[in-house]
Amino acid sequence: VKALKCFSCGSPLEIPDLNAESMSCQYCGSNLDLTLRRVSCPGCGATVPVQGGDSAGSVVCSHCRSQLDISSEEPSVLGSLTSKARPRIPFKIGQECNLRGQNYRIAGHIRFSEIDEGQYYHADELLLFSKKAGYKWLILEDGNFSLSQELTQRPTTITPLYASQKQKFHFDGREWTVFDTGSSKITWVDGELPWVAELGDSTAYMDAINPPYTLTAEWAKEEMEWYQAEFIAREEIAKAFKMSESQLPYVPGVAPNQPFLTTPFRRQSSLVMAGFAGLFLLFVLWSLVKMGRKCANLDFSTKLYSEEY
Repeated sequence: VKALKCFSCGSPLEIPDLNAESMSCQYCGSNLDLTLRRVSCPGCGATVPVQGGDSAGSVVCSHCRSQLDISSEEPSVLGSLTSKARPRIPFKIGQECNLRGQNYRIAGHIRFSEIDEGQYYHADELLLFSKKAGYKWLILEDGNFSLSQELTQRPTTITPLYASQKQKFHFDGREWTVFDTGSSKITWVDGELPWVAELGDSTAYMDAINPPYTLTAEWAKEEMEWYQAEFIAREEIAKAFKMSESQLPYVPGVAPNQPFLTTPFRRQSSLVMAGFAGLFLLFVLWSLVKMGRKCANLDFSTKLYSEEY
């Protein structure tokens, strides 16, 4: 308690009550949750809070930008992120939201990147933490969002390592279609993560879809994890984070797990087009069955052609 420092500014704290669960820093005014697990950064000595407690495997010190391995009793430095540029996304560590009736705080951020057929792709995964709901992942890819959670039960009717595109299989009462397979590398980490992840780590994956859901297998070496994600509309994300939709990233296309929504305009347009199609069909049938009317007899001879200039 004597060595406890502010999570935000690093100033030494004067604890008014040893049994207190929270307090405000006397220097920067930050609200601090004293019930969180705390580790001391070997690099700078700052106190680093861990939202997920013993479930976390690594965390980034917000003061010196050192990435720490906290999977063992004594924290150790994995590397430094001071030379890395932070990805430009409208979210940050510690930001709060209310999503699907649950309060979350962004505890971590990881970016996976890959090059496929000469094109660069990346996906940002934000680790959301709630004391009631635990960890969930908010995935941001090409401006589209999905909420993902690790599965305890896993499919047994497919082997992701040998899966091929458009391959179908059944799991959890749904038919899934393999959408994509490949591998990606970690190019950014921040905050805390439930495993020890380092820059440059490579991960293979398989994505299968059944809109609005995505089933993903991720593996490296001898470990494999399964996740199920659900597509979330931008309006819901903006409302959850109390942002405007204009602050969210641009959407260049449709997400693989995005459901096809039938709007009133589309329904009315379909009815109008169906009406015109039926009308054209009646005209065709009428022209086929209607008897023609003789207008004239025309006779042509070769002489008429030879006299033509």
